Amino acid sequence: MWIKLKQRQLEQQSAMTAEKAAQYAAHTERLEQRVRVLERIATDRGADLALEIDRLRDGDRLPTRAFGHQGA
Repeated sequence: MWIKLKQRQLEQQSAMTAEKAAQYAAHTERLEQRVRVLERIATDRGADLALEIDRLRDGDRLPTRAFGHQGA
């Protein structure tokens, strides 16, 4: 009975770890996308910087609740 309980606990912990890993992977992907946009803005002299910055500020806010803190 004790072994079954430990096995069930390990399965739950494994599932939680996998879910956290997926959240971090998604978060990392969003950050990489933002860096690519910022690199393009910084290197493209013809870009309308104000428009791009406003778009980033207003449309691409990162959800941070899943990571235990608030803010953008």
